Amino acid sequence: MLLFSEELKAQRLSDLISEEVCQCLSKEQRPVAQAAIESCFKDIAIPYTVAQPVHEAKVREIVQDVVMLLKANCNLAGDQLLELKASYEVSSNPEAITYYTPGNKALSKQKYKRAIQLYKKALHIDPTFVMAMDRMAIAYRQLGEYNEAIKWYEQSHIVKPEGHIAIINLADIYSVRVEKNKALALYQELIDRYPDNPEGYFGISKILVIQENFTQALPIAVQAHKMFARQGNPHIRESNLLISRIFVEMEKRGEEEKFLDVISEAGIDIHLVEQQ
Repeated sequence: MLLFSEELKAQRLSDLISEEVCQCLSKEQRPVAQAAIESCFKDIAIPYTVAQPVHEAKVREIVQDVVMLLKANCNLAGDQLLELKASYEVSSNPEAITYYTPGNKALSKQKYKRAIQLYKKALHIDPTFVMAMDRMAIAYRQLGEYNEAIKWYEQSHIVKPEGHIAIINLADIYSVRVEKNKALALYQELIDRYPDNPEGYFGISKILVIQENFTQALPIAVQAHKMFARQGNPHIRESNLLISRIFVEMEKRGEEEKFLDVISEAGIDIHLVEQQ
């Protein structure tokens, strides 16, 4: 049952890249020049995509997703950017940066243990350096050391409670472990802080599906799907897949009409995907 893209080892590259590109562009004067957009995208996206052992077609898909996320979240056509209080911040301490920057290079080259060493040195100098905490959590996830990843995501969340990437990643890790209640609480926190972010609704619906509460999961999954569609968010493919699974399970239980009623009332079109 595919409910989480590539399970724990898959960092949401498109989310991560678009978040950082938005922050990069926040330093540019309005309106943002095309050259600045291309420069930010190249400097941030290439190290991440090169670091992933994926087929070239997958890299192209990631790039397409980032473009859609930028349109939805970064509003390049107007004078507004994604609310920066939710974005990550680079340390103002130059000495911390001298360790953080090579840490990122090590991370992009899949030298995760070296990256962790460098991020720890950066944090020794600047204990509130949230970006270093999150990058270190990524490295630990790639090494399969999920308890350490959780520790650093939680620390990031303490220092910057409004940082939604840490909330999402913490919830995702808890979701595939046995700590579903912790995951639900984090997804609900995401909804409370960012009611226009569909990830909270989508996360809750995924957990309800895992718990086989399909009737309860359906309207929440539909809500997430509508929000993904409205934002032009590429994660709409995942919500479509989740709703397809809900249909299969409700059909088995003789609840097909109930499913169709919810879909009809929501006014959405779902392409039912055959379940493997």
